[in-house]
Amino acid sequence: MSRVLLIEDEPEMLMILRDNLECEGYQVLLAESGELGLATALRERPEVILLDLMLPRMSGYEVCRKLRAAGIRSLIIMVTARNQELDRVAGLELGADDYLAKPFSPKILFSRIKAVLRRGREPQKLAKTLSFGDFTLEVDRYLLRKRDKYKCVTCEATGIS
Repeated sequence: MSRVLLIEDEPEMLMILRDNLECEGYQVLLAESGELGLATALRERPEVILLDLMLPRMSGYEVCRKLRAAGIRSLIIMVTARNQELDRVAGLELGADDYLAKPFSPKILFSRIKAVLRRGREPQKLAKTLSFGDFTLEVDRYLLRKRDKYKCVTCEATGIS
């Protein structure tokens, strides 16, 4: 049974999604704020995280960025009322695996969860390394090295800090 962490601040939406997910056989963990969601994800390491963007105290974008920076490989689906192209691009570039705009049907949500789980279970690709001059880029690890110095390029690549 896959564990799903639901990070959502609207109580009614939280309960509807929890009930539907449990009926589909998922074990559901709940968090009502970005901070609590981040702490729960770091501690519990769920397979899937359903992440709202507009959360109190810490946005969903910030939660996603911090999870990826911490090396958390849980599959993240952003579930939000924000449906602008810029919002979608920002979420995906920060490391979300999918983006689902509200309102949506439960069937669409379940098919998206199944799809990201299938992709997440595919064999991992070998690390790709590119070298040019004094620089080496480890693509899969987002590491740029100049001789012996390392730098994470995730935030710089997305333009989001």
